[in-house]
Amino acid sequence: MAKDHYFENNSSPLRIRIAREAARLLARKKVRNFHTARMRAMRWLSKERVSSRDVPTQEEVMKELDALSLSIDWNETPFSSAADPSEFPDRHLNESEQWGIVFRPMLEALSRFQRDFETHPEGDLLYHSLQVYKLGQQIHPYDEEFLWACLLHDIGFVVDPRIPREAAIRVLQDRVSERMIFLVGELEHAHAFLQGTRLPKWIRREESVEELVDLARCDRDGRFPGAVTPTLDEALTQLASMSSAFE
Repeated sequence: MAKDHYFENNSSPLRIRIAREAARLLARKKVRNFHTARMRAMRWLSKERVSSRDVPTQEEVMKELDALSLSIDWNETPFSSAADPSEFPDRHLNESEQWGIVFRPMLEALSRFQRDFETHPEGDLLYHSLQVYKLGQQIHPYDEEFLWACLLHDIGFVVDPRIPREAAIRVLQDRVSERMIFLVGELEHAHAFLQGTRLPKWIRREESVEELVDLARCDRDGRFPGAVTPTLDEALTQLASMSSAFE
């Protein structure tokens, strides 16, 4: 994926270095969220207090995660011993492995989000998303993009809970397939359809309209307290294995 030229040309060298180091920390699973990654990178890279203009945004760190997922080059880390080469063999990563590196921190952050108890009695949004993923496996076990949509359908809450649909589309754009963006972005239309509203004509003409409605059903039904689900690690491993099988 190409570098973000606006970021490169309009950010201070320290801001770029902090974003890259924060991305490496996230990719190596040394930290679990963007805030901690940025704070640790700032402590490592600057002995002085870092000004606000040198603090990268979450989306800037995500762009560096995009690049890392393709290059797998962490040799620039200030402490080279922090990286365990055995964790990341020198090989081409398949698409699901790349997505796993980029989206894992945001999926883990879903565990901090609770919805209204009446509509989401099961608990946090990560647990809900894993329930949706498991239900999705039962109806489309070999549809990798559909299963990723099951995991990512609430990802927008991590970016901006006020406008989760728009935030999700912004995060997914240029990172995943148009089909996945369609499934996540138009999910509310499918929910309205399940409640008796006719789907817009343009959606009815889409090839993946049936999967869109299936995703809404999984989203609706994946709200059971105490349901057994795979862990996030297990789900990401399953998806990576599926992607490798079809290469």
